[in-house]
Amino acid sequence: MALQGSLDTLNLNSILQMLRNDKKSGIFRAFNDRDEVTIYFSNGEVIYATGSHSKIRLGQLLLQAELISADQLQDCLKEAETRTASFGKYLVENHHLSAENLRTMLHKQTEELILQLFFWEKGQFEYRDAQLNVKGLVPAKINIMKIILDATRKIDELAVLKKHLPGDDVILQVSKQIKNRKEIKLTTNELQILTLVNGKQTIGELIQSIDDGPLVTFDKFSIYKFIFSLLSAGLVEPLAGQSVRDVTIDGNTIVTVYNDILQAMRRKLEAEIGRQANQLFVDCKIKIDGTPVNLLENYDPSGPAATNMQRITEALESIEDPSAGKALLLEQYNRYITNILESISDLLGVKYFDGLVAEIKKVLQQVTHRSANKNHMAPIVESLQEEIINTGRKIEKKSNTKL
Repeated sequence: MALQGSLDTLNLNSILQMLRNDKKSGIFRAFNDRDEVTIYFSNGEVIYATGSHSKIRLGQLLLQAELISADQLQDCLKEAETRTASFGKYLVENHHLSAENLRTMLHKQTEELILQLFFWEKGQFEYRDAQLNVKGLVPAKINIMKIILDATRKIDELAVLKKHLPGDDVILQVSKQIKNRKEIKLTTNELQILTLVNGKQTIGELIQSIDDGPLVTFDKFSIYKFIFSLLSAGLVEPLAGQSVRDVTIDGNTIVTVYNDILQAMRRKLEAEIGRQANQLFVDCKIKIDGTPVNLLENYDPSGPAATNMQRITEALESIEDPSAGKALLLEQYNRYITNILESISDLLGVKYFDGLVAEIKKVLQQVTHRSANKNHMAPIVESLQEEIINTGRKIEKKSNTKL
């Protein structure tokens, strides 16, 4: 069987699912003016994929996983160019990487190559049946349905993220409050993006330069997400004097910080009480009362931050005064957290209160350390610390009364 067509008019989901359901063995190739991705199918299973800049892409994944140093990578890339063996095989044979780590990284590379196809704005594809010679390849056995679902989720979240960013025609600059970039504690990916912010490129141009440049492991969703994180942390800002949409970084910071805190609390409680933690979170959210508007009514602590951001933004629109809305949001988030602290103390005892408070402080410390704009963080830290102290006193008093 042979297929060919345009990705603009034919649905990539349908094509990949058809090849899977029909248990096809062959080669699927997608290409545009700049990139090319080749996916190998065996009996409907994706076993391997390769694409433009594969060596650089694998090298970046190894660096991000801290499996190889930058100097080692450069030396290996140069040396591998003179050999007939693949880059991955060269790394294993010369003891720079274990065979197991290579399999893991190639699996991840294959997933990311396919995922990026869903963000292509245009391109062509062709497929032909073929008996594959997999000698020398490291079969990956990729779950294509998982990738399709992940891509669908990210595309939905990307639409939400864009609503909370300035327009693509807005120029970004590094925040004037940052004096030394080396002192900023960010992930490797965020640092890579930050180094490209120069006060000359628009967001659209920045994203295009990343797309065209050496940072080939990023899809558009990841790029927008990193830019959103840098804006929310106050590390970058629109160039002064531009007409931009309201970014409302203060409100975004509130949601981002509390989302991190609640997810950390949830993970800790799930380790202690399993599925019972889900019901506890639901019950504690219901108990938020005393105000005419419950801004957290549709908030899901286990859900993606971007989705929660959209839900909170929609809830805040019902409040006429933006400042009053943010103050109420802080109050309700704090009430939610103290409800959880009180409930877990009643259920498991005071020591679990102390454990959760330590987790909260850890997250606050990490977020504050990363944030360049302390003015955004101060009201969050101060109000939450006050709530925790008051809750601790209440729990201690209750505990003494029982004794």
